[in-house]
Amino acid sequence: MDRRSFFRNTSAGILGVGMVSNLSLFPGTAIGAPQKSKVISVCNERAISSRNVCDEKETALMLENALMALTGKKKPKQIWTALGVLPNDVVAVKLNCNGAAYPLYTHPELVKALCASLSSVIPPNNIILYERYGSELEKAGFKVNKSDSGIRVIGIDGGMGFNPDQGLTRIVTDTCTKLINLCSLKVHDETEFITTLFLKNHIGSLIPDNMRKCHGNIDILAEINARPGIKNKTVLNLCDGLRATFKPGTPWFWCGILASRDTVAAEYTALQIINKKRNEEGAAELPIPSYMRKAETEFALGTCNPERIDLKNVSL
Repeated sequence: MDRRSFFRNTSAGILGVGMVSNLSLFPGTAIGAPQKSKVISVCNERAISSRNVCDEKETALMLENALMALTGKKKPKQIWTALGVLPNDVVAVKLNCNGAAYPLYTHPELVKALCASLSSVIPPNNIILYERYGSELEKAGFKVNKSDSGIRVIGIDGGMGFNPDQGLTRIVTDTCTKLINLCSLKVHDETEFITTLFLKNHIGSLIPDNMRKCHGNIDILAEINARPGIKNKTVLNLCDGLRATFKPGTPWFWCGILASRDTVAAEYTALQIINKKRNEEGAAELPIPSYMRKAETEFALGTCNPERIDLKNVSL
């Protein structure tokens, strides 16, 4: 079955994710909260070729290992139950199919693996894969599907409307009960946004007319992610680093993924991975952007303090 047929017709691959209190994700903010935010890094050179062709089995193995390490559970149903998945949840997954800085899209093989892992929890039509525009989804290999059969794949320009109070698509504020942020490991411009990671990914959840307001006001990225529809529903952050960029327009195959419940810890870790590659290539390190620090200090979205991050590296 090709990619488009899978996303249009499959009823076996099911994506779901559970909701847990965001307070428990940020160290020290809740009774019983972990002392450090866990971030899992899994690399597997067999997962992708130098021609950007993913191996589905190896990609699925990466995701499986990342989720097991994150939750301490071994079976898919146990994993997602540990994340709070309920059978009646509606899960929205914010993909990254915007090639404005560089045509680096969420790999459908990774999304397929995610869907298959969660197939023990919720029905396929309760899954919504979304991006700004349907045309972006199609270009990245995802077939738009608004029907009541199979996984829904929707551009926010597709007519579901917007919540005026939060300035976000109703997919996030009204339709879904849980949210996954699936970004790409990508440098944006080295001057303004620095990178295109978790915090910037939700520009694609805004009312289109508001998207351009982020330019010249980068700290708004922290505030966007603190809006209730995002902050209170986000239960998992995944970064597709199978193919990445360490400088604008300069790709490299990191051959890895990141997984965390802490948005800011995941963002910080992704930046360090990029900087490690830049050091190897003789490029200057990228600074921690102001919006990342603001996400921690003003909005309690997580931590970018390395002493409060528990990073586990897994090589396959």
